[in-house]
Amino acid sequence: MIHPLPQKPFYFIRHGESEWNALDQFAGGQIDTPLTPLGRQQAMDASGIFDALTPFPTHIIHSSLSRARDTAAILNKKHHLPMIEDPELREIDAGDWAGKPNAEAKAMWDDGLTPPNGENLDVFAHRIMMALSRILSNQSYAVPFIAAHGRIINAIDHLYGIPPRSLQLGNCQILKFIPLNDLSYPWIVCRHQLVAGKIIEEHTGW
Repeated sequence: MIHPLPQKPFYFIRHGESEWNALDQFAGGQIDTPLTPLGRQQAMDASGIFDALTPFPTHIIHSSLSRARDTAAILNKKHHLPMIEDPELREIDAGDWAGKPNAEAKAMWDDGLTPPNGENLDVFAHRIMMALSRILSNQSYAVPFIAAHGRIINAIDHLYGIPPRSLQLGNCQILKFIPLNDLSYPWIVCRHQLVAGKIIEEHTGW
């Protein structure tokens, strides 16, 4: 099997709570809904985990949407790492479904439907493949940290032939992708928790 993505470790975080998250509305990639005060607090709380990551990130690559960019900036406040904006990391384009309740929009995507004036999963996954391939093949990004959107995980699944699944990725949840020699899904994916100042890596089973 030829892997669609370079096999390189990386970190990933979903942005903090946005205003449309709080309203339970799906924003998609064309709506730039900002972080709520809770979303900013979530990012500040996650900075304790970010500060303790090993190996420590060398670059932060973030979506062009403010909810991801501002999450990244809060995490990076003490460290001043290079921050690179990549508009191709934006969320799936919801088209005419923007503003629908989250559960309704997700159910329609999971049923294989495509929003009018939006993206289907094939188009979205191809866009994310191109963005991640560019990031993971860049040798100057020794340890990339990606700040973006929840459905990017579904795009990665799609690239490896995995049907849509509900990953329940929380706001400001940090994941670590560790390559392994498995042809069906070539990463161990770990969630991070901070316990007594130390990082605990929990395998997600994804």
